[in-house]
Amino acid sequence: MKFSRVFGFVLAAFTLLTVSFSANSGWTSKELATLQSLWLDSLPEKPSDPSNAYADNPKAAELGQKFFFDTRFSKDGTVSCATCHMPQNGFVDNLPQAKGIGTTTRKTMNIVGAAYGKWFFWDGRADALWNQALGPLESAVEHGGTRTQYAKTIAKVYRSSYESVFGQIPNQDFWNDIPDRAGPTGNANQQRAWQNMNPQQQETVNRIFANLGKAIAAYEMNLKPGRSRFDQYVGELVNTSADGSTAASNSSQTLSEQEIAGLRLFIGKANCIECHNTPRFTDDSFYNVGAPDLANIAFDNGRQNVYRTAILAEFGCRSTYSDNTDRCPSVQNTAETPAFLGAFKTPSLRNVAEHGPYTHAGQLASLEDVVMHYSKAPSANVGENVIKPLNLTPTEQSQLVAFLESLTAPINAPASMLISPIMP
Repeated sequence: MKFSRVFGFVLAAFTLLTVSFSANSGWTSKELATLQSLWLDSLPEKPSDPSNAYADNPKAAELGQKFFFDTRFSKDGTVSCATCHMPQNGFVDNLPQAKGIGTTTRKTMNIVGAAYGKWFFWDGRADALWNQALGPLESAVEHGGTRTQYAKTIAKVYRSSYESVFGQIPNQDFWNDIPDRAGPTGNANQQRAWQNMNPQQQETVNRIFANLGKAIAAYEMNLKPGRSRFDQYVGELVNTSADGSTAASNSSQTLSEQEIAGLRLFIGKANCIECHNTPRFTDDSFYNVGAPDLANIAFDNGRQNVYRTAILAEFGCRSTYSDNTDRCPSVQNTAETPAFLGAFKTPSLRNVAEHGPYTHAGQLASLEDVVMHYSKAPSANVGENVIKPLNLTPTEQSQLVAFLESLTAPINAPASMLISPIMP
């Protein structure tokens, strides 16, 4: 009985605090809960990847940073991961379509905070961050190189630092018999050279190649989003004193009245919160939003093109190169899901004002264009546009853009990780 009375008193006090808090801040308790769900402080301090045993290894991260900036991991020594994921631009390149050895058909995705995700690439064809890191290395229009080239580079240039993390690799006699350019996804000659290698040679190269991706992922695990003015505003709301006073009401100096109005639209009338939720402002899912076609690029089927790719991938959470297959993300039968035709991953909106142009192939030039597109919700040329017309007024569109601009913040990472390291 005594416990019940105490619990009832605590509950009543909490209810009184919530009512007072909501009344003084202008937000309902339900709205405050929504804002707190978007707050950066609600994000776990560290991302995790059970499939990568080296994800939290500082030596692996240090090595991965060198791999990330090293142009030797490309066909002709001109391209590195940082060519498209440029630290000075928030790890994007601000191009409609990424340019490496050639030009791709999709925009460079933001990798800051990506380690918290469960699907990677615009179509989600990778289910582990280290698997994602490997894809561009063999892409003919990105890095354009081959597995044996990369493995031999590591054996020659990075042997001691690699072995300090991943263990011993074969001596030079082994590499004398390995072709300089061979891989199962290269051109005809490179594929033929790969097929002529014996299984032990292929397995050794594959293991080193997988560890290349795991080291890069260990580095990227340290690139986390920083606190924006939005986060400061929510922090002020959360820390409102028990007497109901607040430093973050509709007259807050942290966010302008226009930005707060945009925030109300974001979680209310505009319903952006439906897909852009969680502290990363993404649900990591896939939608057809009716992005306009480009005359110079064939229609992109998006998510539907990668049916079972994540499950069957040679490298990834479920592969023999994974360090743990118990916590892999579930995969839907995309071949039987019409909604995935022309569907692409919901991008994070953190630092979105600095990451234009927008959509999967840079079809929309500005945030104003994006908001107008969502307000009109035009029909998709192929598949079904899942968004519905918002019919926002010009004032509401400006307010929403203003709020999105408040999500800009410095990257939360040591300064030493935002520059190219000294290479061996």
